[in-house]
Amino acid sequence: VTSTAGGDVWRAFLMRVLMGQAGQISSALPHIAQPETGFVTAFDPYIVGWAGSRRFLPDAERRLGQSLPNHPVLFPIGNMFWTKAGVARGMLNLFGPDYPWPNEPLPNDGTVYHLIERLWPAATAAAKLESVFLNRPGTRRA
Repeated sequence: VTSTAGGDVWRAFLMRVLMGQAGQISSALPHIAQPETGFVTAFDPYIVGWAGSRRFLPDAERRLGQSLPNHPVLFPIGNMFWTKAGVARGMLNLFGPDYPWPNEPLPNDGTVYHLIERLWPAATAAAKLESVFLNRPGTRRA
């Protein structure tokens, strides 16, 4: 599988934040090891909204059993992060075993996959755990 050059740059950025780089280990693992933390991801300064995925919100809110914000500020851009198994199970339960997963074009927004990345903090809160967004000053996408 190949990605665009922009996708490769973005992936490298996320890996530097979540894994670290030569001589600098990321703080992601100590954070996810904390009992109160259920989700650790990179803070990405590239700001996006719900955009086309907004149409899936009513069904997601019904399944989640809580209202979601109209304009969430923080969610992972891309499904690269550390999470606890209970949070992942909660996310799977949110969609159920027979969910008709579509074959979606990426990186186009407005898909179920983009909805999922926006729901990880909500699934973490539903598990009564905290989300951590790591900001590594000086780490850029370029």
